[in-house]
Amino acid sequence: MLKIKFKIDRENILNSNKQLHRFVKRDTARRLREIGKNVGNKYTEVFNHYTVDVFIYPPTRRRFDPPNLYPTVKHLIDGLTDSGLWEDDDWKHMKTMSFSYGGDISGEKDVFIFELHI
Repeated sequence: MLKIKFKIDRENILNSNKQLHRFVKRDTARRLREIGKNVGNKYTEVFNHYTVDVFIYPPTRRRFDPPNLYPTVKHLIDGLTDSGLWEDDDWKHMKTMSFSYGGDISGEKDVFIFELHI
């Protein structure tokens, strides 16, 4: 199993419940994809079939719904695909994806930690 951690500032979080102007969303998506690619380039493993378990550590103890942060994770996954960590993130390669609360806060103001277990 490979564990990859991403520290994402609140300003770069995409949420299913938050409507943004399309240009803001586009720019944020590009930043997230680039972050994913840069992190993915550090690994040499290549996965043919895989599952992704996402653990999210928010900056505060306020209530949140982990699956609502899927748009953020989607662009990180796309960046990992760009880095060559796997051939594609389609249904033939990625078997499942789950979202969970990480069990604690991130410990950094306005920073979410996304820990992907692949």
